[in-house]
Amino acid sequence: MFEFTFDMDTLINEIFSKIEAEIEKKKIIKKCETAILYGKQNGTSYRILDFKKSLREIASTQVGKAIIQRHYNEVKRNLQQGEEVFNENLREIGIVL
Repeated sequence: MFEFTFDMDTLINEIFSKIEAEIEKKKIIKKCETAILYGKQNGTSYRILDFKKSLREIASTQVGKAIIQRHYNEVKRNLQQGEEVFNENLREIGIVL
């Protein structure tokens, strides 16, 4: 017979972990509006190349788009093994990935 033991602490910790992960994911998505974020997926930290304006606003000009592209290429070139760029919004503003 299968026996299931219920541990309230484990359940609560699991719920809080999922909530914290969702909050962190939302923070990353929000930060990607004004920065290039990169690091290890599911890691505990990431690095930020921040801009003063939104990437969409900067990319609205050819010069701005070129600046973002140059920074993206540099970040991509210097990624360590297992790292990736988190931004999902770069292609839609015209950055070549």
